[in-house]
Amino acid sequence: MKSYPLGVTAKQWVICESTRGNALFGKDFNVPAEIASQTKIMTAYVTLKLLEELDITEPKNYYIRVTKKAEKVQGTKAGL
Repeated sequence: MKSYPLGVTAKQWVICESTRGNALFGKDFNVPAEIASQTKIMTAYVTLKLLEELDITEPKNYYIRVTKKAEKVQGTKAGL
């Protein structure tokens, strides 16, 4: 797999074909790495997808409830 310069500054990246998941282009995507950034990206993606379904005509939908149990989770808590 050849790494193509697309102006990407990430240390590792990959573009996959969506139906089969075959890697098309990338850089060091098969090298083991910490998952922290991947987790942040997926959290942002899932949040944006959920926001697409949000009914913004109802004010109650502007709030996200965080349980006490979730608030006590160790690690990065984003200031919850």
